Amino acid sequence: LISKQSPPVSDILERVFAGPSLKIDYSFGIIFDVIDKAIMAIPPEVVEEYKQYTSDNKAQNLSEEEKNHLKELGEKRKAFLKVKAKELGISAGKLEKQIGKVLKKQQAKSAPPKPKVKKEKAKVKDEEKDPDMEVEASTTTLERELKPPSENTGRGGYYVNSDETLSRHLETTGGKWMTRFPPEPNGYPHLGHAKAMLVDFGTARKHGGGCYMRFDDTNPDAEKQEYIDSILSSVKWLGYDWYKQTATSDYFEELYELAIELIKRGKAYVCFQTPDEVKASRDLLKEFHAKRAAEESEGKISTLPEGAASPHRDASVEENLKHFQSMREGLFEEGKCTLRMKQDLLSSNANMWDQMAYRIMYKSHPKTGDKWCIYPTYDYSHCLVDSLENITHSLCSLEFESRQSINGSYHWLLDALDMYHPQTWEFSRCSISCNVLSKRRLNKLVVNELVSGWDDPRLLTIEGLKRRGYTKDAINSFCEATGVSRSSNDISIRYDVLEFFLRKELNDTAERRFAVVDPIKVRILNFATHGREIVSIPNFPQNLERGFRDVEYTDVVYIPKKKFRMEKEKGYKGLVKGGRARLLFADEVECVDVQVDENGEVSEISVNIVPKQETEEGKAADEKRRKGLATIVWVSSKAVECEARMYGKLFNSCVVDGKHWNAEMAAKLQGVDFLELYNKESLVVKKILAEPSAVPKEAVDQLHWQFYQLGYFVVDSDSTRENPVFNLSVELKKGF
Repeated sequence: LISKQSPPVSDILERVFAGPSLKIDYSFGIIFDVIDKAIMAIPPEVVEEYKQYTSDNKAQNLSEEEKNHLKELGEKRKAFLKVKAKELGISAGKLEKQIGKVLKKQQAKSAPPKPKVKKEKAKVKDEEKDPDMEVEASTTTLERELKPPSENTGRGGYYVNSDETLSRHLETTGGKWMTRFPPEPNGYPHLGHAKAMLVDFGTARKHGGGCYMRFDDTNPDAEKQEYIDSILSSVKWLGYDWYKQTATSDYFEELYELAIELIKRGKAYVCFQTPDEVKASRDLLKEFHAKRAAEESEGKISTLPEGAASPHRDASVEENLKHFQSMREGLFEEGKCTLRMKQDLLSSNANMWDQMAYRIMYKSHPKTGDKWCIYPTYDYSHCLVDSLENITHSLCSLEFESRQSINGSYHWLLDALDMYHPQTWEFSRCSISCNVLSKRRLNKLVVNELVSGWDDPRLLTIEGLKRRGYTKDAINSFCEATGVSRSSNDISIRYDVLEFFLRKELNDTAERRFAVVDPIKVRILNFATHGREIVSIPNFPQNLERGFRDVEYTDVVYIPKKKFRMEKEKGYKGLVKGGRARLLFADEVECVDVQVDENGEVSEISVNIVPKQETEEGKAADEKRRKGLATIVWVSSKAVECEARMYGKLFNSCVVDGKHWNAEMAAKLQGVDFLELYNKESLVVKKILAEPSAVPKEAVDQLHWQFYQLGYFVVDSDSTRENPVFNLSVELKKGF
């Protein structure tokens, strides 16, 4: 994909993500898409300057003066391309080709639009149609730009703010942008929440407004203080602060009074249908709407089938008020009845089919205790609390799009109660290949003990990522780079992309240290005459100005087992019996003897340091010879034994039909449960020897090292002075 003349992948990605003209308003599923866009990311000023060295004169019969002028332009253009190509790290030919593409696009935009030719859509057989998909498709809203609060008059349908309503709202907020981050405290926050934080807190910050930290705590059966604490600490750790901390439960009294008002307006009723009966009614509605379009096109009048509506839908206001009061007083058993909104069963939007507003739950609430035995649903409470808090922009992920369309349940309820309507906008969820972000599935992994807990480093929870070694800057950079788009929720970003941002940061911030996996003992026979006590090693070999450290050098050192073989093989880079290699930043050594144990395994290697020649010719010969030798990481006999937790991807088989998917979708496409894709080797624990300076003497938060030839590691929270533990954060740079 990338030619030899092109810059390194890391430089390409850095350009595309840092470019001022590229605010990445798209999602990508595979890294190659990003690289392709990056290669084409030619700065606008370069294109404009290039135009100065081109001519529109295409006449065949040119005068001598015109020919000379074109020749001069060509020479200037060639010199210009050479200079700019060098700056951008690509060849002059590729630069001119990319500029040509940009100019072609500019010409296409400035050209008059071509007349549109209406194309007939291919007919789909009735048996191929999915009624559920048709209902969803009919409610899809167009992409909308966010408007200032003062311009929020609505978009039609149920979504209309009168001048009086908007004026009251602006008087309360002072015209400021107000958003909210409203997680349900039923699990630890994950990478998807980090993206939502960027959208919610970031939008408010960008416009000088505020963001509410609101807990959607309407289900006491699943909520815990542990989850609330994790959410608050994660928001703070990622660098966000809230305008005010609230909870839906703060408004339980107001929500109850609004429910009574809804009943009085004939917009809600108490329903005694069982869950199975409600499902049967909804199934009838699905069939009805699937056939309705075809019947009406033939001039037929469609009417709701018997059983599609609840038999309690037309009960009197007085009767509904009485039943709702009985629900509040705990006179009905759990599941006996619900309060449902009286919406529009003729709407093709399934979210308008009389959603539940209240249900009976004899559960103690973490915040309100046993005060309530009825609890509002998300569909009822969410929009009302948005309005009560005077939220200006309600930003949600795409699964709420049909709810928040102009003829959806969100705006229907606000319209039914004559309340202020916030602007609504939806964006695609974050989806990562080889993992899951659904809290229900994360909980399943925890409950089944396939992971150690919500903070297991293999999980993409914020706590798990932090323990794995991900920094807040790496997480935020990933979220910013992947951007806010309205593409499908099913599109998964490759796990490699997430790793790229951590690797890029740690390459600049993590000091280098020596550590050895599967160590073999190496005895240096002539150490007394040719060795030295201390070796000075740079902390950042690519930048010597960032300091050196002194490492003890002893007559016994240890090297990785994989770096020694009894016989040389083609392509092998390491030490062999009778051969030579270089100990990194130390000496050239030659293997003179090998000892094996009773199992035939190498137990000790004997080497001699190869003395350096003193003459200029000798030094040149040494340097030339050493260039072809393998360089091996080592630790001295003073090294500390540590535990290294080598983490890999949590799920296997997540590439289906050449595309990368999250584990949930990959399992669905293969017709299996997502747990069947669980990678039993996603955690391998190894013993390593590390140089003493890498081992902290006390607990420390996010201490990173790059262990040479192993990867980037972080000290784990389980680590103690007696038993140091390191987590593999990310491997060293590799191809995508």
